Amino acid sequence: AQTNACKANLKQIQGAVQVWAIDTGAASNATYTTADIVGNYLKSWPSEGTVAYTVSADVSTDPVCPTGNLAHTI
Repeated sequence: AQTNACKANLKQIQGAVQVWAIDTGAASNATYTTADIVGNYLKSWPSEGTVAYTVSADVSTDPVCPTGNLAHTI
């Protein structure tokens, strides 16, 4: 169940970042912050228990599980 929840969060983040990039005309190497995403693209920033997901390096980089669990990938 945790794996599925984490994967769902990763997909939500990835989708929101992609829509933000399209809306803003951001390049694939553009960086973003949670402030860019929360409010307009996500209601709130997800977390894995008490650990929040961190911002990826850029738009083209997939988000990763905050616990480092390699089984939680999209």
